[in-house]
Amino acid sequence: MIYYLLVLALVGVGVPLLYKNTMPRRLLYTGFSAIALSAVMGFRFLTGWDYGAYAKIYINLGMMNMDELAHDALEKGYLLLQRPFTFFSIDLRLGHWVTTIFTIALVTLYIYKHCKNLWFATFGFVAFGFLFNGMNLQRQFIAMLIGMWAWDYVKERNFLKYTVVILLASTFHISALLLLPCYILFLIPYNKIWAALYGGATIIFYTVLFRYVLLGFGLIFYLSGRMTTDSSDMMATIEKYIASSGELSNGVPFQYYITTVILFILSSIFHKQLLQRDKLNNTMLHALGLAMFFAVLGTQAAYVSRFALLFMMPCMLVLGDNVLDILLQKIPEDSKRCKLYRFGIYAITIVVMLLVFQYMHTHNYNGVVPYQNNITWN
Repeated sequence: MIYYLLVLALVGVGVPLLYKNTMPRRLLYTGFSAIALSAVMGFRFLTGWDYGAYAKIYINLGMMNMDELAHDALEKGYLLLQRPFTFFSIDLRLGHWVTTIFTIALVTLYIYKHCKNLWFATFGFVAFGFLFNGMNLQRQFIAMLIGMWAWDYVKERNFLKYTVVILLASTFHISALLLLPCYILFLIPYNKIWAALYGGATIIFYTVLFRYVLLGFGLIFYLSGRMTTDSSDMMATIEKYIASSGELSNGVPFQYYITTVILFILSSIFHKQLLQRDKLNNTMLHALGLAMFFAVLGTQAAYVSRFALLFMMPCMLVLGDNVLDILLQKIPEDSKRCKLYRFGIYAITIVVMLLVFQYMHTHNYNGVVPYQNNITWN
């Protein structure tokens, strides 16, 4: 129920508040959404598959000396973010509040800077399941949030600043390093050929080449020593590991990512208008193609969908906001049914997003249902 109240609050307050999209109203809504999102994320208890794991990390961190901290296997950026607060308390609730405030600050400031329609983008953050990701995959989600700020430097063609930000993101999750070679891709002008390449590659790898994708991941795990076996047959070991791994042998429901596919199609149709609006959208279009690729493949192996998280949120919110605005501008202002058409576009968009949100909620996406609060916990 708490999630539905949050959605209603974000839309119900946002629509009238931002009817006139002035700076004071934008700042007021940004503050309101930051408080509302922080409250839901920060007051949770035993909500999210990884909640217990991160609670244990915070408590153990409070008992580490500097030598143990230096040799800990976890990324140091995440550990150093929380370490100062362990001197005050090792209460796991404090640890979750630290990551909550850091996460929501990055999200709401990004939406404020890059999105025209704040309530729509903030609503999308919840409806597309990104809030749920932040309540579960904390290190990877924070790495993505830091990494997305580097995309502005692609527009400026500043590889040094781009690299510095990505390296900072990798101190929270090593997967952020995959964004480094993407700099070259993001510089290439997006066009209908690239749209066809992303769409075609997704279909081919999903239908024909997916077995080789799994074997590739299996080989990486094998070489990294993640597999333990007495067999000298490498391929047999990899095949056995894939069959026994839930994240490699089972996929996530396609319904989670249907809006990603829809937005990819719409963004490809309107790619010229998007590129004219902002050079940053060139990066966003490439990122959306990569997000769709990994998301669709993730419907066969859940582990692959994690790579979609590196790209998905910024382009879904920014391009979604832009595409909605393009559709609204196509309605003639002098049309007698202008308001009716606008209402229809908003209604269809919100209904689709709510259906996806409902599906995620019903199927306990990232283990966030049922929601429990920590206010009464001792």
